[in-house]
Amino acid sequence: METTKLNVLLAKTDHLSNIFKKSIQDYIQFFKDKQGAFKGEKKTYTARDGMIDVPASRGNKLVVTTVKEKLDWLQETNSEYVDALFAQEATNASGKATAELTVDGNSFGTYSSLELLRLKSLLENGELEQMYSNIPVR
Repeated sequence: METTKLNVLLAKTDHLSNIFKKSIQDYIQFFKDKQGAFKGEKKTYTARDGMIDVPASRGNKLVVTTVKEKLDWLQETNSEYVDALFAQEATNASGKATAELTVDGNSFGTYSSLELLRLKSLLENGELEQMYSNIPVR
């Protein structure tokens, strides 16, 4: 992230936080109420000779979106907010207490204690957990 003054960074973070919260709330509602957007349907009815034709039993209902597409879009649109949060905490940290963030053997880099605490609070605020618990599983 480019170097910005702290007051600009704080204002940017404050502005983007509302967008992030609204995005998460929208996703929670979408995953709860729009389960059909992830389900396609193909009806292949063919009437036999001498039988009644039922046009409603034929047709295709295409998949509108996938969970991966939705999560990728969420990441693209809100990565600036997460970057701003980490930049804010990196600015506040003295830099003495750092640790490497490793998940399942994959290193994500070295972060200050304040950045790791911010990550923990971001993950444990309940809204992300609620969003992920409403993702349709087939």
